[in-house]
Amino acid sequence: SIPKILISAGIFGFCHINHFLSTFNPLDLLTIIYTFGIGIILGMVYEFGGSFITIICFHFLYNLFNNVLFNCFKMTSINYPIYYLINIGVSLILIIYLLIIFVSKFRTSKKQN
Repeated sequence: SIPKILISAGIFGFCHINHFLSTFNPLDLLTIIYTFGIGIILGMVYEFGGSFITIICFHFLYNLFNNVLFNCFKMTSINYPIYYLINIGVSLILIIYLLIIFVSKFRTSKKQN
């Protein structure tokens, strides 16, 4: 349900405040915002896809990708827009996966009717 997804996404976003607390850089507050968005997407994938393993795999790959990205170039305020744009790209992949789930479930339910 939508309230459960929003609550879990809020908790997920808030749990990622640690980077801001270590730097007190206002740009790091964006982490909470985009993590909240990713939490919504992951919550929807779980709610409608029904697989906790999928969520674990996406979170692992997302963190792995971010770790590699973070270590590839020195993070300065100039690099933050690039970093966040790449994160948005990864999020779009999650959204596309979610749309595939919706379309396949819609087709399945349409065939059953």
